[in-house]
Amino acid sequence: GKLNYTNIDLYSDWHNVTINNCELTMLSDAEAGGCIWIRDIQELTADNLKFTNNVCNKKSHDEILAVFRGYIEDVEISNNKFNVYEGQASPSVMNFTIGASSSKKTDNIVFSNNEILCKSTGGCIWMTNLTNSKILSNKINYTQSASTDGATYVFRKTNIQNVIFEENDVIVNSDMESSNPKIYVATCFDKCVNNKIETNCKVEEIFGGSLIQGNTITINAGCSNVFNWATNVIENKVTINSQIGNCLQFYNGTLTTDVLVKDNFIDYNFVPTEKTIFLAFTDIMVGDYSVLFEGNTLKQTTSLRWKKLLLNMKVKDDEAKTITFRKNSLGNFTEVYQHNGQQNNIVMEDNT
Repeated sequence: GKLNYTNIDLYSDWHNVTINNCELTMLSDAEAGGCIWIRDIQELTADNLKFTNNVCNKKSHDEILAVFRGYIEDVEISNNKFNVYEGQASPSVMNFTIGASSSKKTDNIVFSNNEILCKSTGGCIWMTNLTNSKILSNKINYTQSASTDGATYVFRKTNIQNVIFEENDVIVNSDMESSNPKIYVATCFDKCVNNKIETNCKVEEIFGGSLIQGNTITINAGCSNVFNWATNVIENKVTINSQIGNCLQFYNGTLTTDVLVKDNFIDYNFVPTEKTIFLAFTDIMVGDYSVLFEGNTLKQTTSLRWKKLLLNMKVKDDEAKTITFRKNSLGNFTEVYQHNGQQNNIVMEDNT
């Protein structure tokens, strides 16, 4: 069988546990095991853990920290330092698991004020069957060390509800000359508020969700879509230092709510080598929902108008739809392209 080394294993039926000011080191480079596993293997319920002020060091295949299996609630993971080192015999493809397919309940998990230095083949934090939880005020420096089949998700979800991603500082790097597979940053959270994101390698997408507000984003090495299917994008500051495809993308789907993009500052601090699009709105069923862009500033360092497109639009609705641009500073982003001769109503009010 697989070699399995784990520093601490909370196996099942644990309650009111405190682990504070410890150092856990697991550098076995084994196929299984990690620093701390928080689980309810016998499904007897487990609750109330404080894992605080610890230092964890891991080089192995499995998670440095995992919360999984059974019924687990009320877990605080805060003020810890986590160091993930890439293994040689068994590369690290899982680093943090908060909830898993084996979890019947993973509720009220607070992951806050931690420092993470993670170099890994796989992504950083995976969440499954997780409810009513927070990823809050963490400092995360993630480096993709090697390519894997499929996509790499810095944060990955399956069936999560009411999980807030707030005030985190995330840096994304890659040792690969080109990002292979595609890297997705924080596309899995419905609410992303006041985070700082810096990408130093090409990424596919950064944010997607129902509320993206007050974030600071710096793109240094290319991005396909900054915001993908983000329906409320408010008061974000985006500095783009390298070629991107779309700032906002809605592609091949159906709107289920109004779209509001308001008071964002987008600094296009690069000379385009190919077309860059502010809003790609294609193969969309709009229905009766409104789409409003108001008070946004699109700052540009170059006047190469022909490589800048404000709107690329193709709707699936039978009747014409309306998109409103109001009181924006658009600069040279003036061109609108509608596919197949569509005559949708593009309302331009008091823009400069």
